[in-house]
Amino acid sequence: MASWQAPVSDGAQVLLQLQLLGRPGYPFCLDLAAGYQLGPDGLTVTVTRATPGSRPPRTGTGHHRT
Repeated sequence: MASWQAPVSDGAQVLLQLQLLGRPGYPFCLDLAAGYQLGPDGLTVTVTRATPGSRPPRTGTGHHRT
């Protein structure tokens, strides 16, 4: 099981990080980060991924606004 870690967190922002290791059905390793920052113009969301291996992974992100 993988758990997100929050190395940065305060009243206006949080950074979540996850190291996803390869497994059957998805043999890629990913270093993921999701940052959320609340500012005067609203919420800013930043999602990044890094691939420590030599194989390019198949990834995607999606966001829903309500």
